[in-house]
Amino acid sequence: MRSETYSTPGPLRLNLEIPSGEIEIETGNTDETRVELEAVANNDAIRDLVDNSRIELIRRGDGHEVVVEAKSRRGIFISIDRGPTSASAPDVRLRISCPTART
Repeated sequence: MRSETYSTPGPLRLNLEIPSGEIEIETGNTDETRVELEAVANNDAIRDLVDNSRIELIRRGDGHEVVVEAKSRRGIFISIDRGPTSASAPDVRLRISCPTART
């Protein structure tokens, strides 16, 4: 599992991309964003995908953008629903805990 925590006061944008699996987002009264990316299956290829994923904080004006980019070697695909996926597709879980939007 990979884990990163960033100080993210002000506006926050999440740019999240995983080949398959699930994304969980929890918001709260905080100025930090925590990212946890883990391989669901016990498979070397999936662990390699997680280990080599891009997790980055980018300054954007008066706020921040958190980028999580996990790319499959066979290309990128995004599954909107939890329907059937290819047996060879990596399966990951991405958890984000971040500040509640302020208006």
